[in-house]
Order: sequence, then C-alpha cells, then structure tokens
Amino acid sequence: MDKRGLIIGIDYAGKYCQASYYSKRHERPESISYGGETMRYLIPTALCYNHETKDWIIGQPAVEYAEKTGERLYKDFLENVFLGGICSINGQEYSYTQLLAVFFGKIIELTQMATSVMGV
Repeated sequence: MDKRGLIIGIDYAGKYCQASYYSKRHERPESISYGGETMRYLIPTALCYNHETKDWIIGQPAVEYAEKTGERLYKDFLENVFLGGICSINGQEYSYTQLLAVFFGKIIELTQMATSVMGV
C-alpha cells in the first residue's frame, strides 16, 4: 500500500451497511464483498462476541454464530447509543458507543484485508 493511505467509505444504516474503498488502480470506488451471492455487498449491522476465539465477529457470520450458539447478537447501535445502553459480556460492561466502535473497527479491518489481497 502506498504512503498516502486508504480512502474508506462506510454507508451505515439500521439493518445493513456497506463498505467501500477508493481503488487507485481502477480510479473509482469499489465495494467490499462480504457474504452471500444475493446481497454480497450488504453487511448486516450486527455484532457478536465469539467466546471460542475471544474475538468479535460482524455481519452474517455474527448472525449465524448467534443463531447456532445462542450468544447475544448486538444491533440497533445508534438507538442504544442515544438511550445510553449498557451490556455485560463475560462480566465486563460495554456501552453501545464501545460496541459501535468495535463494529466500525471490524469494517475497517475487512476493508484493509480486501485491499491488501487485491493489491490496491
């Protein structure tokens, strides 16, 4: 990656979000594909803590993990931020502001991984 950095755009909505980056090679924005074939550019706005890997997962993998394991799925971030929502995970309290920051951090990680694989 060149020293000028990476330009990332995040379209955040209630149920889904979309991440894109500016491709210097193609001289246009390109969306990150993360998921199935039908809605491959839309990432469910959802977050779940994976106790096995001790890491956060987002999007469709988070939804599927929560369904499979019964773990809590966190969503509706903005609504809960404004309400001052707090949740407890492994005895540690998190505000929804912190969960939203984790979600955006994971979106940025996805974008960085996608661009490093593509050589953008």
